Amino acid sequence: MNIVDPDACATGELVFQIIKMMGGQVDPIAAQAAYVARRLVAEGIVTASAPGEMRRAVETVLVADRDRERKLDQEVEALLRT
Repeated sequence: MNIVDPDACATGELVFQIIKMMGGQVDPIAAQAAYVARRLVAEGIVTASAPGEMRRAVETVLVADRDRERKLDQEVEALLRT
């Protein structure tokens, strides 16, 4: 099966469109994990053939992102209180 959409900016967009057409929903955390996994492979940080390594790397990146987001929220709250 070949699916081509010349207006899609990336493969991920095609996958998202297919999931929506099939009546599915994309969980935001799953979407983040998929994006992070793709970037880690593209940058050569992990290999797609090592699922355990991939899972640990994705979890580490997502935890770090949540920590940064929490810190930013705290900084914004502190600024708003002053």
